[in-house]
Amino acid sequence: MPDEFTSPDPRLRPQHLTAPAAQPAGPPEYPVDETNFPALADAFASMQSAAGLQGYRLVVLGDDFAGAGTDFDRKLIGIGARRLNRQPFEAIIGTIGHELGHAYRQKHPEAPLVGAPIAGLTPQRMEEIEADRIGICLAGAASSIEALRTGGVTLDPGLPVHFRIDAAEHFSPASCPVGGPSKYSGIKV
Repeated sequence: MPDEFTSPDPRLRPQHLTAPAAQPAGPPEYPVDETNFPALADAFASMQSAAGLQGYRLVVLGDDFAGAGTDFDRKLIGIGARRLNRQPFEAIIGTIGHELGHAYRQKHPEAPLVGAPIAGLTPQRMEEIEADRIGICLAGAASSIEALRTGGVTLDPGLPVHFRIDAAEHFSPASCPVGGPSKYSGIKV
């Protein structure tokens, strides 16, 4: 097993590791499936189903990558190995829920906003809040807020993490557009 998988939580370390897919312009991609990362594969399948999204794949991005993101063209969600090493399982579930929120919005751009719009936010900033809210619907508030707290990064200085945490803490998932919570939405952190 590569040295880059050091999480103390066995659910975040590969059980058996398939060789990664090498990418010409990015880190290697380790597939998340029942063989490599069974707990993550189960969580991803549950949340993807609850969101009504088919065909997306989850990969762990190697080479000490710390971020997370969604590639809509490839229907791929990636989460960095370094993030797996530094966040608890529940926060990783929240991160995956957030990324599935972006995928949901990509598939349903005409759908009404989840919850009330926030005055003064640009469409790009509101998209991040929307992904947070859909992530809460899929992964639960505790996991989603823990992902924000322990991930602590934002690429947009106009949308600081503490603002996103406050917005998440005041969001009631009664207006969730997804087909229902996943089995992971009740995780307690």
